Amino acid sequence: MYYQDLKDIDKGFVYPNSPMMDVRVRKALSKAINRDELNKAFFAGHGKPIYNYSFNPSWPGWNPDWEKRFQAEYGYDPQAAQALLAEAGYGPNNPLRTSMISMVVQGIAAGPDIAEAIANYWAKVGVKVDLTPMETANFAAQQRDVKDRKSTR
Repeated sequence: MYYQDLKDIDKGFVYPNSPMMDVRVRKALSKAINRDELNKAFFAGHGKPIYNYSFNPSWPGWNPDWEKRFQAEYGYDPQAAQALLAEAGYGPNNPLRTSMISMVVQGIAAGPDIAEAIANYWAKVGVKVDLTPMETANFAAQQRDVKDRKSTR
C-alpha cells in the first residue's frame, strides 16, 4: 500500500488492486495471529503489544480507545478471520495468496522463525503464503532501489 507520489496522493497507489487494499483482508490477517503464543515462544512473555503501529501511548495524539478496541477489532480469532476472508471473496476455491519476506531484523534474531509462525497461522485460515528468505543487506538495497525509482518518475 504505497502511494505513487507522496507529494501528490491523488495519483493513487502503486498496487491499487492488491488484496491488502481491503480492510477485511488486513483485519483477517491480524485476527489469524496468536500474539500471546508468539510472545511466549519468542520473547519469554516480555513483548509489549503495539495497538497502533505509528503511535506510542506516551506521545501526544494517543487515543486510549485503540487499546480498548484492539482485542475485538484485531485480536486472535481464527473463525472471525475466515469469515472476513470469505466476506472479501476468499475461501477454499479462491484462496488469498500473499508473500512475506523472512529475515533477521536488528535485535530480533528469531525474525525468520516468527515470520514462519505467522505464515503458519495464516495457512490455518486458508491463506497461501510465499515465504521468501532474504538477507537484511539485500532488503535494504531493494528498498533503496524502490526509492531511487520513485524519485525519477
